[in-house]
Amino acid sequence: WARSAHHRAARQAPHPAAIMTTIDPNMDLGASSRAHFTSRTRSSVPASSLQTGLRHDAFGNSDSVVDNDGDYLETEQKFTAQDEQKEIAGMSIKDLVDVNKDLLGLSAGMSNLSMLDGPESKMGSGPSTDGAEAKAAAVAASLLALERDLAALPAPSTAAYRRALAECPEQVSKERKLAHIDYENGNTALAAQRLAFYWQVRLDTFGSNRCYLPMTLAGAMKDEAIPFASQRIWQLMPNVDQSGRAMVCLFVHNRDFSKYSAEQEIRFVFYLLETLCNDSDVRKHGFVVLINAQGIGRRHFSRKLKRLLEIIHSTMPIRVRAVHICYPSKVSYYLVLPVVKRFQSREMRLRVKVHHGSTTKV
Repeated sequence: WARSAHHRAARQAPHPAAIMTTIDPNMDLGASSRAHFTSRTRSSVPASSLQTGLRHDAFGNSDSVVDNDGDYLETEQKFTAQDEQKEIAGMSIKDLVDVNKDLLGLSAGMSNLSMLDGPESKMGSGPSTDGAEAKAAAVAASLLALERDLAALPAPSTAAYRRALAECPEQVSKERKLAHIDYENGNTALAAQRLAFYWQVRLDTFGSNRCYLPMTLAGAMKDEAIPFASQRIWQLMPNVDQSGRAMVCLFVHNRDFSKYSAEQEIRFVFYLLETLCNDSDVRKHGFVVLINAQGIGRRHFSRKLKRLLEIIHSTMPIRVRAVHICYPSKVSYYLVLPVVKRFQSREMRLRVKVHHGSTTKV
């Protein structure tokens, strides 16, 4: 009876993804109408599961008990359908246009002109002398302001950054500093906070023994990157999309915490994004994440992986333009996605799109 009641509610409640169709004219509005389940009670777990080593979720699915903490999903705060409706209702016309462009790949809506891009002369024959001098002066002023803002931050928050200046100055280059300034649209105060946070997260992720090594296969990722890459979980596509954006694929169903730790995956993603940051074109256009969410269960998740959001959204001077989730399982759609959205920024939540339907349609 309880399950039937859930199903009746499912036919009446709006699908969270259907809300996003208001900004995507190519999506079928009638295709989405399901319940938004956010919690379960202990009584919903069959007693037999405690004896057989199987656990059942709110949808009647069962998973073998493995070494992970995926059960935390039901107890986490979630970004509900009502939250999403309020957020979308507050969007301006410009917001709607920019989000749609990023989701459809029509242009890199949030990109800026990098401070490293030199001005062209009016004749198009090369950089203008006056323009080049003005550009150099602007760069020097921005770098000076950045250092001033870094000095104003509390000493503990910049300790990792100061150590990097001493141990690996080549990794705190002018280009990398300018990348953080560009990311924050010229706001050096925010760029200083982001740069200091980057080094603190890098230290926390790799430890003091590996943090200040070059982020290469022979440096910080020695003996770790290639074995993890063979798991085929995170993959960088060799080409870019029509807007010049890099494409990163995530195959969650290949995740197996019995073979490696969540910390190893976090380090690999940090390394992967670091390689993207080294490409000025990718920094300008950003990247897109394509997620194959078929067959996902609780065993594919760990509370520790929340840190991936911190690394992707708050650390690297490179933007995620859109996230496309294909073939979501019930666990990934009703439990994982609402939890993830709670930790995302508004800018990023609006750029997440779920794709249902046949393999041909998707």
